[in-house]
Amino acid sequence: MPYGGPGLHYKTPWPVDHLTRLQSKRLRTIEIGFRSNPKSSASSEPSAYEWNEQHRTGRYTSVPEEASMLTGDQNMIELTATVLYRVDRPDSYLFRQLDPDATVRSASESVLENIVTAISLDEVVTLNRRAIEARAKVELQTRLDRYDSGIRVLAVRLEDVHPSREVVDAFRQVSDAFEEKSRLINEAEGYRNEQIAVSRGNAKALLESAEAFRIGRQTRAEGDASRFQLAEAAFDSAPAATANRLYLETLEEVLPGKRKLILDKSRGKRHLLLLEDGVELPPNLGSAQ
Repeated sequence: MPYGGPGLHYKTPWPVDHLTRLQSKRLRTIEIGFRSNPKSSASSEPSAYEWNEQHRTGRYTSVPEEASMLTGDQNMIELTATVLYRVDRPDSYLFRQLDPDATVRSASESVLENIVTAISLDEVVTLNRRAIEARAKVELQTRLDRYDSGIRVLAVRLEDVHPSREVVDAFRQVSDAFEEKSRLINEAEGYRNEQIAVSRGNAKALLESAEAFRIGRQTRAEGDASRFQLAEAAFDSAPAATANRLYLETLEEVLPGKRKLILDKSRGKRHLLLLEDGVELPPNLGSAQ
């Protein structure tokens, strides 16, 4: 008997005829890697549903034999997923398989394993989860259509994907190493930026000092040149007077502190003799100044 729509129907009594009622529009859920436990009490709930917990009690119970998978880069992971579907053809759904939920679960697990074994750990954990879900939906629908199951897959959702609990410590060490690497890189970049700024400041200070020294020497040279030109102009205006003045100024600078002998004649010119160190005068010449 084909499946019928809403309304009044009649059938012959059992065991001649049999009626199976099916909620074809009901949304059905298949859990991969875990099972929900609606009868759990509040006292059995864990303090937190973290991935590194065993999840043996509470609303969710782990199924390790379904969750354990191997990625393409040879990393062990534990994956939990949810498959949402509805009945598209009730006759095929009822008469083409013994246990529809078991069929969907085994097909979903096989599809996810085939996908995970072809990609890397980073892709399935963080990078391409949405793409993996879309691919799993298409491949699962293709497989169920090949089974003529009468099922329409609505969505495949990856609930929790993490490294296997046996390698948690190793992954944490790798994570700590990456954090330490990032810290050292940041410190090195900070030191580099600081040293670049200090070097640029020192270079600027040296350039400013050199420019100040250049300006000072140039200004001093111009002043000395102007002073010499003025002295030359003054000498040209009165050479004899200037020569006498320069002669007397030179004597004023040279004679103090020198041993000298002055010979004075009442009717003649005075004679000035400069004596070398260690030379003694005759007694009759008096004392040298």
